[in-house]
Amino acid sequence: MGMLDQDTKRYVVLDGMRGVAALCVAVLHASQLLKLGYKPFHASLAVDFFFCLSGFVVAFAYDRKVPGLSIQRFFAMRLIRLYPMIALGIAVGAVVLLLALLRGDLAWKQTLLLIASAFVLMPMGLKYQFQAYPVNNPIWSLFFELCANAVYGLHTKYGRPLKPAAVVALVGALGVALAGAVLLQNGVDPIGFDGPRNFVLGVVRVAFPFVVGMCICRSGIHRRLPQVHWTLPMLVLLGVLMCPWWRHEPVFDLVCLLAVLPLIVAFGAAADVQPHSISLRGLEWLGALSYPFYLLHEPLLRLARDLNISDVPKPLLAVLTMLLAGVLAQLALRLYDEPLRAALMRRLRRTPSAAGVPQRA
Repeated sequence: MGMLDQDTKRYVVLDGMRGVAALCVAVLHASQLLKLGYKPFHASLAVDFFFCLSGFVVAFAYDRKVPGLSIQRFFAMRLIRLYPMIALGIAVGAVVLLLALLRGDLAWKQTLLLIASAFVLMPMGLKYQFQAYPVNNPIWSLFFELCANAVYGLHTKYGRPLKPAAVVALVGALGVALAGAVLLQNGVDPIGFDGPRNFVLGVVRVAFPFVVGMCICRSGIHRRLPQVHWTLPMLVLLGVLMCPWWRHEPVFDLVCLLAVLPLIVAFGAAADVQPHSISLRGLEWLGALSYPFYLLHEPLLRLARDLNISDVPKPLLAVLTMLLAGVLAQLALRLYDEPLRAALMRRLRRTPSAAGVPQRA
């Protein structure tokens, strides 16, 4: 089954798919920053896959726990899970930005403000007509991820469960809003980070897939789907994200957003993988590395671009930079993220009402 470990609540196929999606995002950024010939225009849909997957995983991990937790404790748990790597990603991006400052590409006041504001997730890049977080562009998706988690926690803790008709109406309304945003911007790619209007539209970009992911989990539809080999949803995801055609085709984006990506998540949750196999270990490794890799690759690619290394072919430079990002992600995971999160969770458990706090989600 997709869920192999009832105790740790892990869907390893979905974990592995998250790692592959993070790699596709890195290929997209490499093609943009290093001017590669091949451009996977639709790799930005990986972010929407992340949002849908996050809704599924958060609902699975916390639906039964949140009512017994204070809302402050839930927020603390989600910050412990997400913020340490966000801070490290911003720090690495800040170093690259400061190097650009030393070359005279940016002003001191502007650069320091962009760095300081990024640590509190303020999108100050919009003030200077940059992307929302020029220190490390992928941070924009984590901002909306945290917002979605906050709304989820508040509604699950204090709100009333919605009736099926209300859920259908909510999903339909969010789908219409997302479709309108995609058609307005001629595609999903810039929504969430590229300018003030796109940043505001990021609300619907996260809301629809996150809610759909929650619905997949709560309805249990993935348990009623036929079990497929894990490679099938993985290959479909790769085909969507690495597709080099139909750029600026909002219809393609909408089909993927409204139907294909939710189906990939559902079938990924239902997918079959052999216990104790090499495939299982590989999927677990991809899942563990996905988050630090996602937050470290973009500043390193910007550094590779800024160094202007003419002796190395651009495709090779992209591969070497992404390999470096993978190595640093592994080190960051083992030496920084996991120990820090474990220490913070131990401290949280020593505070009152610690019962029911899971180690991971």
